[in-house]
Amino acid sequence: TGNGQMVHIMKMERPSTCTCCCLNRPVMRINDAQTGNELGSVQDPCTCCNIAFTVRDEQENDIITANGGCCQWGLCCPCPCGPCSKVEFQLQDSESGSDIGMLTKKVPGILKFFFAPD
Repeated sequence: TGNGQMVHIMKMERPSTCTCCCLNRPVMRINDAQTGNELGSVQDPCTCCNIAFTVRDEQENDIITANGGCCQWGLCCPCPCGPCSKVEFQLQDSESGSDIGMLTKKVPGILKFFFAPD
């Protein structure tokens, strides 16, 4: 807000599931924090040798596909330096298939990487 206070705008919830290959894939629901209305979801579809996520709207229509591929150093050996320090996901419009951006997941610094409670 304008006066520096934090305001929750959305709530993301992903219940834990027992996933086995293509069965019972996880879904994260995204809701408006003020009204509780569902805004959409993020789904982890079953992909062979690939990491991908699908963003859907409240009517379950695919909007964005995030494709991470399978040959990135940060997936196999996440380390806080060098090529192992990040994983990149190419974002594509689900309807047209055109590239719309890039999402980068960075591995935290060395202290946080080794001593974080999670």
